[in-house]
Amino acid sequence: MADPRAVDFQPDPKIGAILAGVDGVSFSGRVWKHTMPGQPPNAANTLGARWNPRGVPARYYALTRETALAEGNHLAGLQPQPIRGTRHLHELSIRLERVLDLRDPAVLRRLGLSDAELRSNDHTACRLVGGTAESLGFDGMLVPSARGSGANLVVFERRISPSFEAVELAQEPVGDSPGRVASAPGQPTDGRHQA
Repeated sequence: MADPRAVDFQPDPKIGAILAGVDGVSFSGRVWKHTMPGQPPNAANTLGARWNPRGVPARYYALTRETALAEGNHLAGLQPQPIRGTRHLHELSIRLERVLDLRDPAVLRRLGLSDAELRSNDHTACRLVGGTAESLGFDGMLVPSARGSGANLVVFERRISPSFEAVELAQEPVGDSPGRVASAPGQPTDGRHQA
């Protein structure tokens, strides 16, 4: 039986034509992820966020520690109730084969994404780009952060290849919890890691 929460996303042909002309790049490097209490660092957002429409599961990471903290603190500030438990900042090593780099302002202009739309609370325009990119088979996208001058990596859960790696290098508590907690280096954070 189909999931009643699922939404059929319809890619935009104009956006698809623009994205088809942008070469996918490989990505290999360190990323950071802010998590709420009890949330694993590789949990996919299925309800829709800035760059993924509802029903297009995506994982969000930041390219710098500072960007991850800014994104996480913004999210924490939106919560209607005080957060119980400890938030964490995770450092991971990730490798992807085909990533769409949307950090170039010229490409964003061609897609019709202004700076105001990139930072807006209305995510419609960005979701349309993300959903269309996922439909074209991209593993993910490098995108500007709405929280400053940094960038984020959006990973499309359904498109990642068998060679995808996400290895947790370290984690630390965020907020009122002092100290740094290091995980075992090279420890895989999900079942998709391959040696």
